[in-house]
Amino acid sequence: MEPLGEVEEEEDPDTDGKGPMAQEWPDDKMPSDYQAQCYLERYKDLGHAIGGWDLTKAKMHWMEKGRYEGRWLKPCGLGKATPFGKEEMQCYKERYHMQPGVQRAKTPAQAFKHYEKTGRKWGLNRFCAPRITFWQSYCMLARSPDLQAQFGSFLDKPDVTDFRLMRYWQQFGYFEGRDPSCGDFGGELSKCANEGESCTCPHGHVYFGRPGKRGVKFTPQRMLEESHQIVDTRELPNPEAPVKCSRETLGYVRGGPKDKPAESFLLGPAGKDMACYCQSVPKLLFEPMPCADEGGNCQCQGNVFFGASAGAEPKRSEAFSNMLDAPYAFKRAPATGNVTCTSENFPSEFPLHNTARQCYCDQFNTYPEPHVAEDEEYYKEEHRLHQLEQQAERVRAEKRTAQAAARQATEAAEKDRAAAGQLEEKLKAEAIARQKAAWEQKDKEVAEARAKAAKA
Repeated sequence: MEPLGEVEEEEDPDTDGKGPMAQEWPDDKMPSDYQAQCYLERYKDLGHAIGGWDLTKAKMHWMEKGRYEGRWLKPCGLGKATPFGKEEMQCYKERYHMQPGVQRAKTPAQAFKHYEKTGRKWGLNRFCAPRITFWQSYCMLARSPDLQAQFGSFLDKPDVTDFRLMRYWQQFGYFEGRDPSCGDFGGELSKCANEGESCTCPHGHVYFGRPGKRGVKFTPQRMLEESHQIVDTRELPNPEAPVKCSRETLGYVRGGPKDKPAESFLLGPAGKDMACYCQSVPKLLFEPMPCADEGGNCQCQGNVFFGASAGAEPKRSEAFSNMLDAPYAFKRAPATGNVTCTSENFPSEFPLHNTARQCYCDQFNTYPEPHVAEDEEYYKEEHRLHQLEQQAERVRAEKRTAQAAARQATEAAEKDRAAAGQLEEKLKAEAIARQKAAWEQKDKEVAEARAKAAKA
């Protein structure tokens, strides 16, 4: 990792009120976002004039006023540092009151002279805002939706270090009361070793420096406020191996020429007040992310999960956790790091119900195998219960079918009995009718016989 450079502002050139770029800049060309950011960072008065960190307003200010006022759009961090103001002098004196020569400074010019002659070489912080680490700037971004809208969400690009966040903290974020701590995300800076010892900081940043002298409290923040070195253990051959906490191992320091060893800039004799601090990667920066759609190839140096798709544009904070809510398959990536994202390559004892699936890479073992084993047992039991429920439902369905058939048979029998009864009643009625008819015929014959007899 490159040493963290001080963010300096450029001195305004001597002008006659007509900016050097005013005649050259086309009227129909707007400055880029990067130029607008540097413009805001270089001229502190703009933040108050346009109402905060607003790139659109900054561009309009340059087009309408800035280029005619002699203001520049050159890249950030070029040129000499601007002198101290009264507020910066006070912050500098309060922070480094134990440094020789600082307390003797009575004016901003004297404090700035100390910084130019000694402080810059020692890596002292000239800004009122205390220094923060790279990942603390990301933690500040993570809890600031307005900054995400302004800078974009770098949470999906954890290996990209954007100094704009650091500059924003120095010039605006600190005074706005923003919170750069990573406590709720994990990844706070903590001491891991004294000089000469070994520091274990897997997949993290190791800071080496001197937190203070003459009784100043030994804290990580004091270390950040002076010269220090940074090593990204993720860039080492073995990111999980301990790092020797020594100047020879960690190389060079911030603020010092790279052709000179660290001993030239880290104050104090070897072994005195030196220490290493570890900052693990905050969880929000290395949560597993989709690495391939089903049928594709996933490049991963770690564990690979095969589960429910996160969709076309997954959010880093939701994609993996949502995948864990449904059955998934798991395997370790081979040494080549190439994993084919197919169902055949991820055999599972239980079906993956989701039709759209993806592979997820867990490079830092965020979700360790014991958790995977627990999930497998849970989903196995859930699958077993599901099968039992299906079996019970089949039995209930068969029972309902049998009951329906029995009801139909009963109803048919009832119908048959009713029909038989109706037939029997019909036959009885017909028999009675015939008997009555016979009786009536007989009565008629008797009457006829009597009538004949009477005539005779």
